[in-house]
Amino acid sequence: REQVSNGELSTDEALKKLQQKIDPDLKGDCYSTSYKKNFLTLLNHLYLWDDDGRLSEPGYRLHKLGKLYGYNSKLFLDNLKNQFLLAGKHLDLILDMHEFSVKRNFSSINDLRNQFTLHYDNLGKIKWNKNKREKEGQNEQFRYEFILWRNLGFISKANSKDGFIPGVGFDFDWKEITRLCSLD
Repeated sequence: REQVSNGELSTDEALKKLQQKIDPDLKGDCYSTSYKKNFLTLLNHLYLWDDDGRLSEPGYRLHKLGKLYGYNSKLFLDNLKNQFLLAGKHLDLILDMHEFSVKRNFSSINDLRNQFTLHYDNLGKIKWNKNKREKEGQNEQFRYEFILWRNLGFISKANSKDGFIPGVGFDFDWKEITRLCSLD
């Protein structure tokens, strides 16, 4: 109301903003459900808090680094990336992906992702959401991991625009990954 009366928002804009907070989005999630499903799950996955919702040792360390040096500082971001690689087990997935893709000819990222999904499924390493799969067809596994790896700098863009080289696979930045893994 205040933003509408101050002229900062129109009534329609204010209603849309309010609707985003309380009404389900296109996937059926309201803002709080989406937040819980995504952000809180990430904190659990990276072991940044314990079962009682208190910061774990790594969570406290990251919080302290963010407060001291800033949440956009290289020190904070490097330690967060380290947490993704080690606690979040992305290093294991990257190594599996590299081993799977080496000396195989994939024409695109989607081709590699689909073949790797089949490989992981055959190994029993994928837990499928049967209800979602039946409604929407096969889930796009590893799509967000690839995006995350690119954004965190685990994939080099030196040899290709998107970090994928046809006939080779992902161009992982092993120097950067090794540096991040060696942090205390």
